[in-house]
Amino acid sequence: MRAGEIRHRAELLELDGDLQEHCLGKVWVGIITQENAAPPAPAGLRNPIRVDIRARYNPSIIIGRYLRHDQRLFHVTSVRDPIGTRAELRVTADELMGAPGQVIRQRQAPKCCRVFLAFDVPYVSPDSDQGPVLRIYGEVALIEAGRVEQDDIVVVGRDRYCVLWLAADSDDGVVRGLWLEKVS
Repeated sequence: MRAGEIRHRAELLELDGDLQEHCLGKVWVGIITQENAAPPAPAGLRNPIRVDIRARYNPSIIIGRYLRHDQRLFHVTSVRDPIGTRAELRVTADELMGAPGQVIRQRQAPKCCRVFLAFDVPYVSPDSDQGPVLRIYGEVALIEAGRVEQDDIVVVGRDRYCVLWLAADSDDGVVRGLWLEKVS
């Protein structure tokens, strides 16, 4: 283990069966962000550039869990023990990035979460003969927002959006895609 590289305390999180965040404790990590002169434009909540994380060995760090350090949230996609001595782990993660927002679910307290918004996205209704309609597409992290459903409200800045319906085939257990309509 290289001294000084693993110097941050991060929360180790998991998503339980009810889509609620559960903290498993704190772990020591070092976050290595790949610098890129021209990163691709974001197309969703996931940053398109993977992040390398070094961590002190902890058997609780497994694929599918999350690490949160300050305001950064990472979804663990790969874990390996490169030395085999159980001294440290090399972790690859997707960073979930978006605008700060809130989800207001029916009869529940608002939940703070990060939100990705894309405006004027073509949507083709499977029940209609019409051509594509331009809609607002959004994504939220399930670990922060929980089970967002139709008629819930997503707030970003001063703007409020009503969830029209869930985007088909967009819920992968980490991120949920939503079709939204701005509420005046």
